Amino acid sequence: MNYFTEIRSLVIEEELHINSWHTDLHYKIMVNGKRYSARFMNSNRIINPAFGALSNEQLKEQVRFTYYLRGHGIPFMQINKNTSGESFTLVTWNDEQYRFVLSNWIEGEHLTHCTESIAESFGKKARKIHDISSTFQSSIFQKKSHLDGYAQFIDMLESKVSACKELREYINLSTYHIECAYTSNLQFIVQTDLNPLNVLWDSSQCVKGIVDFESIGYVDRIEGLAFLIKWYSRTEGIQSHEVCSSVASSFLEGYTVHNIVTPNDYKRLSSLLWLSGSLNWNFVKKTLSVLEDARQLEEHLKVYRVRGERLSSLLICR
Repeated sequence: MNYFTEIRSLVIEEELHINSWHTDLHYKIMVNGKRYSARFMNSNRIINPAFGALSNEQLKEQVRFTYYLRGHGIPFMQINKNTSGESFTLVTWNDEQYRFVLSNWIEGEHLTHCTESIAESFGKKARKIHDISSTFQSSIFQKKSHLDGYAQFIDMLESKVSACKELREYINLSTYHIECAYTSNLQFIVQTDLNPLNVLWDSSQCVKGIVDFESIGYVDRIEGLAFLIKWYSRTEGIQSHEVCSSVASSFLEGYTVHNIVTPNDYKRLSSLLWLSGSLNWNFVKKTLSVLEDARQLEEHLKVYRVRGERLSSLLICR
C-alpha cells in the first residue's frame, strides 16, 4: 500500500456496499490508528448504458473537483494521494484490475427521512455547492443532458414494445415529458450525486461531509435540481416513493430557487421530476425483466405512473 511510509497496524473493520451495481469493493479500514475508506473501483464496472464508462482521466478530474470544493469550504471527503502524487493506484486482485482510492473516513449520520428543516438546511448547502461548482471548468467531462439518456432508454423500450398497449402508452407519456423538459439553453455546471446516502450530518443536524465522487460530471443545473427535489422531499426514507410538497417547498426556499428558476422553467422542472422517478435505469431494467408477464408489467407500469404523478405535482402549488 503506497500511501504510508510505515504501516504499524492495519485492520479491516467493515465491508461496505456488498453486491453493489458497480462491482466495486469498498472497506472501512484502520491504519496506524486512523480510519479510512478504501475503495477498489473496478475497471470493468457495470454501468448505466445511457452514460459512458468511467475512464482514468475522468477519475483524476473528479478528484481534482473534490479538492476544488474543499478549497472553497465544502466538507468533501479528503481523498489522499499516494506516495507518487497520484489520486489513485492501479492494482490487480483475483485477475480483475481496480483503481484503488484511499479517503479519510468521516463519521456521521445519513438523514433519509426528510423534514422541512432538514430539506431547507440542505437546500442552502446545495445552493452553495452549485454556486461554487459553476466556476469550475473542465475539458475532460462531457456536457451531456440527462434527456439524451432518457431518449436512449426510450429506444431500448421501443425495440421491445411489440403489441403491448400499456407500454406503448407509457412510452408516449415519457416522450411527452422529454419534449416538455427540452430546452436549447442548458446551464451546465459540474455536479456530484448529493442524494442523502452520500451526505453525512452531525448531531446538530449540520452537514459534516459529502462522500460521493465517482458521479461527478457536467449536468444541466435545472436537471440536477430535479433530482435534489426528488430526494429531499422523501419523508419515509430513500427507498420510499412517498414525497411531500411542503418538504419540497422548504428545500426550494433553502436553495433560494426564485433567482435560478424562472416562471417558464417550472413546467420543464415538473417534467424533469417525472422523468427522474419514472424513466430511470431501475425502471428500464425492471420493465425489460417483466415483459413476458402481462400482469406484472401492468402493475409495474402503474406503480411508476403514480410515482411520476406524485413527483411532478410537487411544484403544483408554486
